[in-house]
Amino acid sequence: MSGHVAVSGLAYAHPGGDLLFTDVSFTIRAGAKVGVVGANG
Repeated sequence: MSGHVAVSGLAYAHPGGDLLFTDVSFTIRAGAKVGVVGANG
């Protein structure tokens, strides 16, 4: 495999305007396993 996914300067806020995070950057290399976990509600 080749390539990667790069994210730079990511920010997220709830629809009501509560900012959860800002300026998040990361790179995921080809073949890497990634999981996003946490409470869902």
